[in-house]
Amino acid sequence: MAGNRMVTEVVVVGPREGFTGELLGFKFEGGVAQVPTASTTALYMLGKYHNAFPKDSREHEEAERQWTKALVTAGEKAAGAADPKLAVALEDAKSHIDSQQAELERLRAELREAKAASAESAKAQATTDLAKAPAEETLAADSKAKGKGKGKE
Repeated sequence: MAGNRMVTEVVVVGPREGFTGELLGFKFEGGVAQVPTASTTALYMLGKYHNAFPKDSREHEEAERQWTKALVTAGEKAAGAADPKLAVALEDAKSHIDSQQAELERLRAELREAKAASAESAKAQATTDLAKAPAEETLAADSKAKGKGKGKE
């Protein structure tokens, strides 16, 4: 957060990865810029026209996946023309990248589920704590009243 404003870290993906300069009035340093979260139109345009997406968003992950795939495909074409052994090595590398991306996606999904469960647990705990507080005060008051009543008899 910058001040009281919520910001989203936006990352450039693709051939301009690491870009330093200005896009749509936002300063990118090393391919990263801070964009106000409420600027939904700017976030949309950065993604659509400049391949810059909120970090760790599904759009960002998909753009990275497509860019990696495009690089591998270009490498395969170049290697296939130069040396068939390189084409086989690139195919092995592509398979490894695909398995790593699948594992990364699985872990990201697991993290999203854990965050959601943690938030739900915290919400339930807060609700339980709020519900207990008045009941505990009532029990304490009842015990105190009973104690006074016995002393008077």
